Amino acid sequence: MNCKISNKYQILFFLFISLFFNYNLKSQIIRGNNNVVTKERDVSDFSGVSISGIFDVFISQGDKEELKIETDDNIQQYIITEVRKGILNIQLTGNVKRLKTLNVYVTVKKLNSLIILGGNHVTISSVITTDNIEVYLGGESTLTFNVLAKEMECDITDAGIANFNGKVDVLNIRISDDAELNAFDMNALTCKLKASGFSQAKINVIDKLDMIVTGDCNVYYKGSPEINNRVFSGGGFIIKRNQDVE
Repeated sequence: MNCKISNKYQILFFLFISLFFNYNLKSQIIRGNNNVVTKERDVSDFSGVSISGIFDVFISQGDKEELKIETDDNIQQYIITEVRKGILNIQLTGNVKRLKTLNVYVTVKKLNSLIILGGNHVTISSVITTDNIEVYLGGESTLTFNVLAKEMECDITDAGIANFNGKVDVLNIRISDDAELNAFDMNALTCKLKASGFSQAKINVIDKLDMIVTGDCNVYYKGSPEINNRVFSGGGFIIKRNQDVE
């Protein structure tokens, strides 16, 4: 009898604790006040951008580095922006509920690295001109990128989606998990591609192409490159496309 009573109180105690923590989690949700404002922040001396959160980010190249945040004024304090070791870090803190407006506008003088984590939508519609650039895209983020570069290193993972156009001399790509790369509109002189998981890649290569494809990946390529190294295993496929095919 005492044992049953003891067990009953233990169950009630754990139920109470569970309800208490659930209440606290809900009470910590931060909602916007619908008073959208745009604030400019002082930034300088960076050649890389790192983004973590659920932002809509618009990056352009200009003569002066600039950063503007557009969102509800009570949310501005939860957006941390700082430059460390030449990288502009943009991070959303707190349990902020997804907002109608959470825009970030970045102007760079030069861009050599781009790191995107979380559930961001990043758009670089104007051409970025650079000697070399490294891109990491993860989480459920999307990236639309127009670039002219001598060398581009790109790592796309998780459920990231990358849409590239422009021109690069050397393109090195690693794509994994459920990631997707759409780069038919990017002309690469040479390309090294490593694809794994359930990923999908579309590339356009002129001179030389090396491929290592494992898992259930699907790779589509345009152009008539010399294929130096073609390693393929798994249930996916590699298909050559005509230039007029989307």
